[in-house]
Amino acid sequence: MSGRMKAAAIGLAVGLVLVGSACSSSDAADKLTEKAIEKSGGGDVDIDSKDGTVKYTDKNGNETEMNIDGDGASLPDDWPSDLAPPDSVKLITSNTSTSGSDQVMTVLGEASGSIDDYQSAIEGQVTDAGYEVTQSTSKDVTGGGYAGMTATKGDQTLVVAIAGDPARKDSVTITMTITTKG
Repeated sequence: MSGRMKAAAIGLAVGLVLVGSACSSSDAADKLTEKAIEKSGGGDVDIDSKDGTVKYTDKNGNETEMNIDGDGASLPDDWPSDLAPPDSVKLITSNTSTSGSDQVMTVLGEASGSIDDYQSAIEGQVTDAGYEVTQSTSKDVTGGGYAGMTATKGDQTLVVAIAGDPARKDSVTITMTITTKG
């Protein structure tokens, strides 16, 4: 399934979950919506309107989970426990995919606080987990800011990006991506 088709299927799922959760939270409604999306776009869709998640798995086994009710998505199954984002970070999406023979896992979360707070905390967590930070950068810009780092451990590369939200002064978005060479 192309990226465009995948986005459309996930968008349709989110819309149907929102409509369905307003009307009912029955498993039957979830299953009916899942089948309609799967028939139109391929892959496997799992909707849980009770916990507000939509999971999509394409024919190659690539998985995307989105949280639509604000309670948070979950970490990918293979995500290293010592690299779990801090408890104060609410996960919005998670994704596991393959690129060639490499496994790529990405999580996106939001948190209250400053870029500086999270940059130092995550960098400490990364080094405590045995990764070597190979690049670290930060930039303070009008209306926000950015910090990023790259770290390696064996056949894994970790990339972390922390961005300030110009609309909400004390809020950051954190993206963590782990690529494991296959």
